[in-house]
Amino acid sequence: MRFEKLDSLMPFIGDQGWFYLSARDMLLTGNIPLVGITSSHTWLHQGPLWTYMLAAALFVSNLNPLSGVILSSLIGTITIFIVYRIGSDFFSAKVGLAASLLYATSPLVIIHARMPYHTSPIPVFVALLFYSLLKVLRGKSMYFPIVILCLSLLYNFELATVVFFPSVLLVLGLGIYKREKWVRPLKSRKIIILSMAALLAPMVPILIYDFKNGFPQTLRFGAWLIYKGFQTIGFIEKSNSEPFLSVVAFFINKLSLLIFAPNAFVSIIILFATLVFSTITIWKRKEFFSPLATIFLLTTIGTAGFFAAGARSEAYLPMLFPGIVLSVSFLAFTLYKINKYTVLIIIAVAALNVVFIYQNNYFVDRFLGYGSSLTKRIDVAKTILKLADSQEYNIEGRGPGSEFESFTMNYEYLLWWLGDSPSREKQELIFVIEEKQNQIDVKIK
Repeated sequence: MRFEKLDSLMPFIGDQGWFYLSARDMLLTGNIPLVGITSSHTWLHQGPLWTYMLAAALFVSNLNPLSGVILSSLIGTITIFIVYRIGSDFFSAKVGLAASLLYATSPLVIIHARMPYHTSPIPVFVALLFYSLLKVLRGKSMYFPIVILCLSLLYNFELATVVFFPSVLLVLGLGIYKREKWVRPLKSRKIIILSMAALLAPMVPILIYDFKNGFPQTLRFGAWLIYKGFQTIGFIEKSNSEPFLSVVAFFINKLSLLIFAPNAFVSIIILFATLVFSTITIWKRKEFFSPLATIFLLTTIGTAGFFAAGARSEAYLPMLFPGIVLSVSFLAFTLYKINKYTVLIIIAVAALNVVFIYQNNYFVDRFLGYGSSLTKRIDVAKTILKLADSQEYNIEGRGPGSEFESFTMNYEYLLWWLGDSPSREKQELIFVIEEKQNQIDVKIK
């Protein structure tokens, strides 16, 4: 499901086009970008690592746009295995099987795996973060540099994942306070040096950028996080944030696609039951460093970070995928011990999710879906080239979304890939592209 019909059912939005152009220019000019696409706050950028990964895929495929989605789909497939290992190694084999089945068939997870974008690798590194941190809590101190490496990599892919830093610090702080045995080996010089190297290595391009531009990605970003924290707790009045209820509705709508896409109400019941059950279990057992408590803590803080951002951005959600699925699977396993027929419910949820995503064509080329497919956009690009008939031309966007600079960047890449990119100089021939309800209209201005 992560590889089927990628040519005809791969989403290819404008922001993806930004990365494709950046990766292309890196390959053709040799100039290595130090940061990625701008965030919702234009003075901040995402990290450049996805550009580097995409450039490698494009290099191997002779710049074919499909190579990016093959890469992201492969990463998504690897994540299933890591989720299984977390469940089986730290809970039981049955939890691992349930978690990997639910994760493999989750419509929202599949959609994101089939979208070559900077958020696509986030779940795999969140899963690796969970696995490594749980190993540390079992006394395997050599996994701690991997924990730090995952944190640094996640920051590169999406700034919102910075919420995992205080989560890990909180676990460490509690461990120090309670004088846990697993804390002592972390003080060794070897672990400290490796951890520092793991933190700084992925940050080298960003640090170079910061030294040249007044430290927006580190010092200014840190100050902004403190400011947002004061806003969240009410010390500073919020401005330009979306209504809280609309953010809640967005969150629930998207998570219904994560757990049980055919019915949002059933998804809410499952999520609520998981939240209550996990809270009660952790409180009763007082095992605050157990796998369930650790995963629940990191996922809860990640969710709080989503709401603190106050924006209906789907880019913030992939960091929650592994934790939510693993927590639901632990609840399912507990119910399975009470009644063996619970396994039929898990299989039914997975099967109905599969049917749902097939019926909806992976939410591509559908109203209120994830945009038009790569194939449809290639057809638009071919139409433009045919009408241009080798003349110099420009392209412009119109309608919803056209206010963003990246709106036409996917078409710009495809036009270049097909042999004749738009002119950078102003031309008399201008093609206007308008997207509405997943229909694409092209007109000569």
